[in-house]
Amino acid sequence: MLETPLYVLSYLDLRSKHGEKILTTHELTLLATHLKYNLWINEKYDLVHFSDDLGVHLDAAMAVRREGLRPEPMTIDLGLQLLSLDEDSTNTINKGIRLISGQAAKDGRNHTFTAGFGASSSGLTIHCSNRPDEAVAKTLFTHCGLRKYSQKASRWFGLAVSRGTAAVRFGLELEGRWKENPLMDEAVRRMPAGFRPHEFKAALKVKRKLGRNDPCPCGSGRKIQAVLSAPIIRVRGTYSVGF
Repeated sequence: MLETPLYVLSYLDLRSKHGEKILTTHELTLLATHLKYNLWINEKYDLVHFSDDLGVHLDAAMAVRREGLRPEPMTIDLGLQLLSLDEDSTNTINKGIRLISGQAAKDGRNHTFTAGFGASSSGLTIHCSNRPDEAVAKTLFTHCGLRKYSQKASRWFGLAVSRGTAAVRFGLELEGRWKENPLMDEAVRRMPAGFRPHEFKAALKVKRKLGRNDPCPCGSGRKIQAVLSAPIIRVRGTYSVGF
């Protein structure tokens, strides 16, 4: 983490220099702050408090080293993409996942939700199914390929989730420059259009909202108040939203 001797000395120098100005409960919080921002403190401040949440990234990095975990590049890419979304877009994706998971648990069918991130020329397709991984991977690959082509995107992500629990099973990433293809044009023409953003959000609002004590359609057996507060709508098939 402190990769060179000079970096170590720099941290120790700043730590001793600002010792009387620093208020923190954990030394690792200061180390994490130095790694991310540099521990330099303006002379005009008499006292600076460093909250423990500044050390969360260091805690995660140390856990990775202890457990020998190495996240896949696709996981990192998708994580960065999701972090770039605003709150409204993130909430829409969460509702979409809950929707297809609940519907799949209820009717036993496979359901798919797609969110296109127009500004970054990418998107995410989530396929909910309990079929074997190989069969789901083929279906998810097809969905992602069609959506990527239809949006003329350079990158597209896919996630396979389980029915009811919406637990992530595996993911994939398609990357490459868009190139016109007559066969893909025909396939996209026959592809379900899905909801536009305003249509999807409107549908969530107009349908009946479940009562607090109604069973949740996600299949967990718990009451709706214990699972989610978002409205649930009765729709089957493919759901597509672009941001």
